[in-house]
Amino acid sequence: MCTALPPPRTERRFVSIWHELIYVCRKVHFWWYVRSDRHRAMTYRSRLERLLRKTPQRCIALCRAEGLALLYLLKGQRALAIRHRAREIRLIERLRALFRESVESGKQSRREALATLAKSGDDWTTLRARRAILSELKAPGSVDQAEKLILDSWNLVSLNTSDANSSRDHIALIRHGNELHEARCYAAALPWLERAHRVAPRCPVAIYDRANTLHMLDRDKEAEPLLRGLLRATVEELRQGCPDSCPDSSPRSLQLDVHFLLFLVLLDSGGPRDEAFVLAAKHLRLRRRGLHSLWSARKVRAEISELRRKWKKGSADQLTRSLDAPKKD
Repeated sequence: MCTALPPPRTERRFVSIWHELIYVCRKVHFWWYVRSDRHRAMTYRSRLERLLRKTPQRCIALCRAEGLALLYLLKGQRALAIRHRAREIRLIERLRALFRESVESGKQSRREALATLAKSGDDWTTLRARRAILSELKAPGSVDQAEKLILDSWNLVSLNTSDANSSRDHIALIRHGNELHEARCYAAALPWLERAHRVAPRCPVAIYDRANTLHMLDRDKEAEPLLRGLLRATVEELRQGCPDSCPDSSPRSLQLDVHFLLFLVLLDSGGPRDEAFVLAAKHLRLRRRGLHSLWSARKVRAEISELRRKWKKGSADQLTRSLDAPKKD
């Protein structure tokens, strides 16, 4: 699950049908894979279907292949989603081969080719993420297969663009890390999020996403100090830490979810249970209109109730065992 990265900017005017199709695909991808909000993603289904009808059927445009993969995913037709996702990957590989030939022939430099691919969203990291998504579609729930695919294809190619060391570069690193995270390839996602944290050590989104991925890898002892630091910071400190990733409402929304994530981290790591449930209660108390959370209030309450029952049952079992234990004379 990803943090409160802002959704793609809302657009009202489009220069072509391809421009609008790319925009809708980004929206669906964001809500389905980044925020895991399938209901929100489904709101774009009819619009996406209408746009795809207007495009040529034999078109080899990447955005059309991605659009068809997303449309059939929304329709629940997994076989067709797999078919078009695989076609999208083949098209990306073909495009990369053309750029490789261009570099080898001296028509453009390697830096220019990588910058162009990164700008269009067809770079190596995107290709790896698409392969992970395809693997998860083929074997739903089989995380190991997708993660192995990512790790086997790992190489040293990175975002080698002209502004690779700029302060905005970490946004792209977070995006790629979150795509891998949403594909449940947590071990593959962590290096990207750690690099984003190194590039922008004060960025609250990079800190939160790194902590979240560490939690999914059962490295809660490392995640806990990161989350406590976010709670200690003021809203203004969070906003100044990274204005690009923290619009006006995001710092408070991020801290809202930090309370609940830290609650989960403390319970999983065997930390102070009383403090954990206080954090969960505060998360519910702080929820209000205008603050966005990755978790619905209903899901949060259900999770808290379930974990409280398990905690009480575990405490009761432990007390029973201690009472039944033989006592020394």
